[in-house]
Amino acid sequence: MLLITFSLIIIGEMLWITYLYESKTTLENQILKDAEQRNLMIINRIDSYVTDRTIDLINLSGGNSIEQAVISSNTEFQKMNNPRQYIEEQNVTWMSVPIQQITPIMKNIIENPTSDRLREVVTKEKAIYNTDVFGRILVANSYGADVAATVKPDDYDQFTDPWWVSAKENGLYLGGISYDKASGFVTIPISVRMDDNTGNFIGVMKGTITLDNIFKIISNQMESAKLEPLPSEYKIIDGSGMILYSTKLTDKPFVYVIPPKTMQKLKGQSGTFTQNDEDSGLPELITYARSTSSQINPTANWIFIVEYDKATALKPVTNMIGLSIIIMIISIPTVILVIFLISQKIEIPINKITIALNEFAHGKITDIPTTGTDETKNLALNFNNMTHLILKSQNEITNLEEKYRTMFQLSPDPIRVSNMDGIITDINDAYIREFGYSAEELVGKSIFVTIDKQSKEEVAKLLVELKNGRRFENIKAFYKRKDGTIFPVLLSVTMHHDANNNPIGHIAIIKNISKIIDYENMIVDEEKKIKEQYVELTQIDKQKNEFASMVSHELTTPLFPIKFHAEMLKDPKLLGILNEEQKKSIDEIYQNSIKLERLIRDILDAQKIDMHAMKFIKKTFEIDQFMENIIKINKPLMNNKQIQLVNTTQGKFHANSDPERLEQVFSNLIKNSVDFVDEKKGRIEIGAESQEDDILFYVKDNGVGIPKEKQANLFKKFYQIDTSITRKHRGSGLGLSICKGIVEGLGGKIWLESTVDLGTIIYFTIPKHEMVQNLKN
Repeated sequence: MLLITFSLIIIGEMLWITYLYESKTTLENQILKDAEQRNLMIINRIDSYVTDRTIDLINLSGGNSIEQAVISSNTEFQKMNNPRQYIEEQNVTWMSVPIQQITPIMKNIIENPTSDRLREVVTKEKAIYNTDVFGRILVANSYGADVAATVKPDDYDQFTDPWWVSAKENGLYLGGISYDKASGFVTIPISVRMDDNTGNFIGVMKGTITLDNIFKIISNQMESAKLEPLPSEYKIIDGSGMILYSTKLTDKPFVYVIPPKTMQKLKGQSGTFTQNDEDSGLPELITYARSTSSQINPTANWIFIVEYDKATALKPVTNMIGLSIIIMIISIPTVILVIFLISQKIEIPINKITIALNEFAHGKITDIPTTGTDETKNLALNFNNMTHLILKSQNEITNLEEKYRTMFQLSPDPIRVSNMDGIITDINDAYIREFGYSAEELVGKSIFVTIDKQSKEEVAKLLVELKNGRRFENIKAFYKRKDGTIFPVLLSVTMHHDANNNPIGHIAIIKNISKIIDYENMIVDEEKKIKEQYVELTQIDKQKNEFASMVSHELTTPLFPIKFHAEMLKDPKLLGILNEEQKKSIDEIYQNSIKLERLIRDILDAQKIDMHAMKFIKKTFEIDQFMENIIKINKPLMNNKQIQLVNTTQGKFHANSDPERLEQVFSNLIKNSVDFVDEKKGRIEIGAESQEDDILFYVKDNGVGIPKEKQANLFKKFYQIDTSITRKHRGSGLGLSICKGIVEGLGGKIWLESTVDLGTIIYFTIPKHEMVQNLKN
């Protein structure tokens, strides 16, 4: 009986040890499986972070101020005879100067409103994440030349750079991890194509994402997971095996390289394997996950690796096995002596362990009471620890699945998951709300149930091309709701893969753009109305000009005989002597006819300027004589007034221009000054200065001055500073607009400086020697 009992005990212990060895393998596989799923979650988090930064760049590149700056730069280059030659020459100069030197063209690139806007974005992102997010941001125009940058670029010409070429051709470029000399960061370069409102290519925006925040994401995720067992090391490498970040290494990136034998095992999207550590020779468990960004650009092939010391990871089961072996060795010489005495103490715990083992095999976890001998207590304790560890891992997996399920359901856009045959396997709540079907009505059905017939053929072609590794974003299509309503959408589709990177279906995101289409149609309608109104206003303006010209000519016809007969009546030799009362009446008629004649002349000149029909007669004349003549002509305006009219012109020089039109400008300006200076203390100063290519004229007075808010409109037709009925100074409001038209017609410009209560200076220039062109085009 004792022998049988002894034999059974030995056989039971051997079976138990065998079971523990099997549990060791199960635990090893479970650790690897859990770590692999966690790696995928972390690498997806990194990919999402990179995707979010890509979207930030796309949104930033669509800003109106940045677009206008790039368009303006393109316009400047379009004016050049050979823009590529200019860019290459500038690039040679750029590359030849010391790295710390800033040339004028470099300063223009990094110190402008667009560069300030880019730096503002970099600063805001840094404040949000509490670390540098973008190493730098650069904008290049359609010729490949730099337009704006947050820091000094490495060169001026980007025309042949892969990031510029790829973004122009494909819309997006995602590069591999590299050291960015301009910003001093280890970064991932991203560039996006920039188009104008009509879809024409205008340039490329490049941003470099620093790895600092990616390392921070990894550390936070690993620390928050509270892993059991703890990894011996986790790191991130690039596609060539270069270690970019490690919890063991303190050196900067690009120092250590993964051995080639290990790199050969990193196949597929994710995986696990075991190997001996290169330094210690001890066995270790390796799990890894590869970035899905490599599907966009092979150079963006970073890999996240987690390593476990195999002995440490499997220590609970190994200890249990060792303990069991020790128990068996100790029990062999003593069990014969004490088996009968302790049989009752051993039988009950063993029975409970056996029951717990059977329940564990069927998925039920039961705590084993730590009773009986010390060996059975330790055995029960280790068994309980092992089962709770497995339960904890299973709960973590369940929580992760629930987390991503929640994100899937909370998406505002409809999301559809289908298998390789186009059969719907899952949809989110937004899909149900948008299309009006229940989940039961769609799951298990073809994806074409909700696709309108006009887009079915195109979508079918997309599914075929997806098998070749392509992905599609923002493809315009038409979908159909359950009630038959058809509406436009932007469709983005990508292939869905399993853990071994095998394609298992498709994931589609659908964005309703009905409102966007409606707004576009409204804009088109409004533009059409505006064009029609513009044509109508142009016709009215033309008729107005023609009418004003006709009226002015018609007024001239009766004015001449009025003025002629008034002059005859004033001469006593022609029509007899008039008494004083009659003389005053005739003088009044004569003076008003002159005013009316001047008004008609101003109206005709204004119309000529508007219709680009004013003629200029050019000849060479001396400026000093011309200025003295201006004084002589305008002296009568000062009669009965104590206003000083002085000429400060010095030196002798001449001009090739129209002196009669210039005399008209001076007469209008001096008459204005006379109206606004004090009759007893007034001073009007005229002068001319010879400049390099121009002659600068001015009329300066010490009058009442012009308020700032009214200066901008001063040269507009019919504008009056004082428009009240009781205003002191009368006039048509055409004088200054005519002056502006004459000066600009002679190839010059006119402007003023004025301070209230101190006076006004009006400047204007004319070219010295250039041929005078008529205003008529």
